[in-house]
Amino acid sequence: AGVGAFFVLGGAVRRAPLPAGGASAVVTPDARDGGRVAAAVFRTGNEKPRVALAFLAELPSRLVARLFVEGAPSVLTLTPDGSEATTVALAALDQELIAVTLEARTGMSTVHARRISLTGGTPLPAEDAVIWVGGSAQAVTEVALVAGPGDDSWAFTAIEHDATRFGLARIRVAKDLSRAPEVFWRDYPNGADP
Repeated sequence: AGVGAFFVLGGAVRRAPLPAGGASAVVTPDARDGGRVAAAVFRTGNEKPRVALAFLAELPSRLVARLFVEGAPSVLTLTPDGSEATTVALAALDQELIAVTLEARTGMSTVHARRISLTGGTPLPAEDAVIWVGGSAQAVTEVALVAGPGDDSWAFTAIEHDATRFGLARIRVAKDLSRAPEVFWRDYPNGADP
């Protein structure tokens, strides 16, 4: 994202300058080892582009998604109390960020979305919304996010469609997150081994 590559190493989100040159530096020290970093570049007003990072952090009893925004005073926890996050995706759209998390479970899995306003110096997250409840997921199931204008933002995850089918779920992330979920499937004809 921007002029840096972001990754987790030794329990910290680190930034390596791009193009390659120089050592990596710690961005925030509270990341879960083995997790990945979702990055988005955004600009508000006439300011220079800034980077936002979403990543997983391990609290004493659960995994949560956290948000780092360059220039903000603190790192935000995106996952509401009572929920967990096993993967997180992030995208920039207009004057806001969209964060989507998957809470993977063996019985049912929930996809959460949250919009984060960027109009002030501090990012302001809106309420968390469950935008879809799916079937069984694995610990390695990931979610990806593509932001588009209006209601054309989409989350993607490869997950069980039902007891006998597996496929790619395309989930609408509507501007109004309370809207009824819309999910479209591309089934894998031969299934898949996670």
